[in-house]
Amino acid sequence: MSHAGYAQVTAIEHFDGAWCRAQINRVWSNLTHKRKTLLPFAPIHSQLSFPSGINQGVQEIPVRNIVGSVDRAFEFDRDFRPLHKNLRQRWANVWALHAQRGWEPIVVHQIGDLYFVEDGHHRVSVARDLGLESIEAVVISYPT
Repeated sequence: MSHAGYAQVTAIEHFDGAWCRAQINRVWSNLTHKRKTLLPFAPIHSQLSFPSGINQGVQEIPVRNIVGSVDRAFEFDRDFRPLHKNLRQRWANVWALHAQRGWEPIVVHQIGDLYFVEDGHHRVSVARDLGLESIEAVVISYPT
């Protein structure tokens, strides 16, 4: 098996594990009535006094502080584990890409110490799966 083929098989195994943990988390959330989905950006953004963001350029940001999504809050759980099987191939491709050559920066909106993903949900999910501490991101910040 080629290196690329091995990376793809390994990536799918990692996706399946992350997806299973997300399903267990979903059941537990239902039993405890505690919400475990990503925070949606829109309701928080609508409460800001200054709704225009400032592009801060590319920065290394802590993965653990990425807590929400601009428009895909229901595709991943709070720990950025995939909630739907239809994300499998894209997720595995992103995982294999990281193993081969790395990624482009994600795009996030920053409010305080928290980040909301606009572009790069799969990269964040894979970064969490790999245990990465930080990830490169184009940061758009909002005064609070």
